[in-house]
Amino acid sequence: MVKWMDERQNIVWDEEMEEDARPGGPLDRLFEQALAEHEAGLTLPLDDFLRGCAKLSRRQQRPKD
Repeated sequence: MVKWMDERQNIVWDEEMEEDARPGGPLDRLFEQALAEHEAGLTLPLDDFLRGCAKLSRRQQRPKD
């Protein structure tokens, strides 16, 4: 029964992804938004972003005074 439910969930997931990826669908709109933000200089190189995440993580791990 669990295997059937997992397989059914995978089918539903695939259908949702296909719908989202259709031309003019939600993924197209997100791509256009991301591209516009990048072209406007509102993005960071991935390495810079990851360094910032690592710094934030280290700050959160410090013991409180």
